Amino acid sequence: MFKKYYEKTPTQRIEILKNNKNLSETTYNLLINGQLQLSNANQLIENQITTLEIPLGIAPGFYINGEFYEVPMATEEASVIAAASLSAKTISEYGGFQAIQHQKRIVGEIVFDVFDQSYLDNIDVETWIAYAREVYPSIYERGGGITNMYVKYFHSFATLYVELDSCDAMGANMMNTILEAIANKLEEKGFNKLMAILSNYNESSLVHACFKLPLEALSKNGFEGKLIGEKIVKANTYAKLDKYRSTTHNKGIMNGVTAVALACGNDTRALEASVHSYAQLQPLTEYRIEDSFLVGEIKIPLNLGVVGGGISTNPIAKLSLEILKYPDANKLCEIVACVGLAQNFAALRALVSSGIQKGHMKLHYRAMILAAGGDESQISQILEQLEKQPIKNEATIRNIINQLKK
Repeated sequence: MFKKYYEKTPTQRIEILKNNKNLSETTYNLLINGQLQLSNANQLIENQITTLEIPLGIAPGFYINGEFYEVPMATEEASVIAAASLSAKTISEYGGFQAIQHQKRIVGEIVFDVFDQSYLDNIDVETWIAYAREVYPSIYERGGGITNMYVKYFHSFATLYVELDSCDAMGANMMNTILEAIANKLEEKGFNKLMAILSNYNESSLVHACFKLPLEALSKNGFEGKLIGEKIVKANTYAKLDKYRSTTHNKGIMNGVTAVALACGNDTRALEASVHSYAQLQPLTEYRIEDSFLVGEIKIPLNLGVVGGGISTNPIAKLSLEILKYPDANKLCEIVACVGLAQNFAALRALVSSGIQKGHMKLHYRAMILAAGGDESQISQILEQLEKQPIKNEATIRNIINQLKK
């Protein structure tokens, strides 16, 4: 169904998606029109004047935990979706991805600079859980709510940490409402609150994803699969030693992670802050060779939502979730982790064989042609002539375009 999807026109891709996913007529029309209505956008931010469009594409063929997904990705960068799709195709042919998120917890902090240490050391968690139920009953009705509270001391400060199961929501507003309510009650007991705020560090929401590929499946552009597998392991090891490399290594992972999160209406800044803090300038992935197989793994903290906030008011986000068959928050986190791992595998496989530019620039040249004034109908013709040139840059492209005009 999705064979050579990249060769189709946008309209043909939408038709294939509609037929394969049984999309509603409303969703189909939204895909055809391809825009966030100004009336919706005005409800999302202040002083809204227009929208900045980011292309939304599909990476087909992700086989995750025994189920196929066509993954929506919003990105402006060429080759991201192509790389994810190629990795998904290869990995899915050999069993696909396995992924699990054991729990999804967010953490909030109430910081005091005047406090009763004996009270905090013996805080009655059950009392505050009951109080939070009064403050935000809907999350308890869904099976979530406060799961734990504990205290840490920093010089003259005391911090009360609150862990919350936010179910299918990202939970920032929910957490902040509960924190401020608890802080106000404690101030009545003589505590002096400095601040009460959600933390975006989500080490309690780790997702683990992995795949296993026979080494012969790694062969690429005349490079032997065993050699590529060994080099991928070494490249990942090197990223542990060099902060310059580890930063770019993880940025490549986030190419996929952020693209799916953005497509589904999630807070990408909170997501990236958490992931990079967790990484601590170390690669998020691990590779090893077992017998004649390459095993790839990723551990990444993800707190994503499928309801609430901008998700509920952004029709494009709801469209993306429909394409993913309406996953719950845990399943969305698992899908996103697999896309990040696929993105990293694609990058390393290219880096240790033919290099990263060959595939990336082939796609980037299309954007350069349009920026140089080329007509969309001439792209194939210009690319054909560009391939014959020893130097491929903007000046060369402009020269080809001028020759065609003459």
